[in-house]
Amino acid sequence: MPRFQYPISKKMVPLTDSNGKRILNDNKQPIMTREFTYKVKGQTKSFRGS
Repeated sequence: MPRFQYPISKKMVPLTDSNGKRILNDNKQPIMTREFTYKVKGQTKSFRGS
């Protein structure tokens, strides 16, 4: 993905493990992470990161 490309949307979503189960902190609250959505070669793709 080019460095100059900007996401078409950003949102906060619960962090999940490889089975799709939410990861909780010590207080049993879901850990949240950012999800970025980009348009790449005509297709919409989402990536999660901090």
